[in-house]
Amino acid sequence: MVPRQVEAGTDPELGVHVHEVSATVGAQNYAHDQEHELLFDTWTYIADAPLQSAPMRQILMHLPSTVFRVKGFVYAIEEPESRVVVQLVGRRAKVTPTCTWGTEQPQTRLVFISRHGAVDYPAVEKAMNSCRMVKDESTT
Repeated sequence: MVPRQVEAGTDPELGVHVHEVSATVGAQNYAHDQEHELLFDTWTYIADAPLQSAPMRQILMHLPSTVFRVKGFVYAIEEPESRVVVQLVGRRAKVTPTCTWGTEQPQTRLVFISRHGAVDYPAVEKAMNSCRMVKDESTT
């Protein structure tokens, strides 16, 4: 196979979006970032209370198909001493306990990437909040 020069833009033969590298990379990256802001939404879910893993997994597995990626750490009731890493791409999910929180305050922090304007993030937040550990006030 003979290597070929590829110019910035969409290469129909490869079916990918490519960029040329030049002295104006900074300007191109800025324009590219603005382009992506029009195509994608990024939203972060943060919770200080531990989450129940089973309902959280159900929510993550039933997100709209317009959510492309979810990545971050979860403070799980079942693994309170460990960071639980969440990696979701499309319909494939991996949830793995890893290192301890150490001196860091445990906290769930998940970043969601989706098609622009295609996800009701207040509804996702409400669903995720339903996974929070509820304190039994009858024992206090």
